[in-house]
Amino acid sequence: MSIACFDEVLPHGISLSCRASAPHDSGGSGAPAPRVLMLHGFPEGAFVWDEVIQRLAGRAHCVAPNLRGYERS
Repeated sequence: MSIACFDEVLPHGISLSCRASAPHDSGGSGAPAPRVLMLHGFPEGAFVWDEVIQRLAGRAHCVAPNLRGYERS
């Protein structure tokens, strides 16, 4: 499973770069998969969650934003 990288523009022109797994349904039941928000600590970036995102990709839609001041945010 590859990790998608994208920028999310928030109100007031704030832009956060994010890493995420692709959204999908949970087990083919048609129900949306649970969403998991992963926040990094100081002095790391969203990349620290890459392995966890890949392991959970089949069960959840994972999103890891870079907090303001990190990488491209």
